[in-house]
Amino acid sequence: MNQGSEKDWIVAAQNGDEDAFGALVRQHHVAIRAYLIARAGNAHDAEDLAQDTFITAFRKLPEFDPNRPIRPWLRGIAFKRLANYRKKHRPQYIGGNQELDAILSVAIDSKREAGGEVQRVEALQGCLKKLGQEARALVSERYLEGQSVNGICEKTGRKRSAVAMQLHRIRMALKTCIEGRNAS
Repeated sequence: MNQGSEKDWIVAAQNGDEDAFGALVRQHHVAIRAYLIARAGNAHDAEDLAQDTFITAFRKLPEFDPNRPIRPWLRGIAFKRLANYRKKHRPQYIGGNQELDAILSVAIDSKREAGGEVQRVEALQGCLKKLGQEARALVSERYLEGQSVNGICEKTGRKRSAVAMQLHRIRMALKTCIEGRNAS
């Protein structure tokens, strides 16, 4: 279907004409793919997202007003597909409970074997006192009260990455402090 206007293709596609939808895809695929490559940075991911964009557009086409230009609508769908992709494939945050558990388990096991659990606890208590009030409050909320990082974020209005990074830095400072106290 090479004849007719874009509006005619849209109306025909809305009435079930797959060739008309194919013409729309051929007309806009390169632009949508370029839009996604510029934002995703990866041609393979951009191609997959472009295909998802057109699949979504095909399902939602009956809702589209054929009197409007279709490319901005397609870019909007592509933008949402990319946002969902980024959310699904975002990197893991550092400083989670597993990291703390691993550090503490190794430290406790090594000190238990050497008979130094009491010294380790005393060192931790001393190092906690050296922290500022805000850092001690954060450690208390997270590890004594069992508050989730997301819960702390909601309470304080801070971003998750900032809270996770602060907790990570506190743990590293405590580890360094404890190792320094036990070495002496």
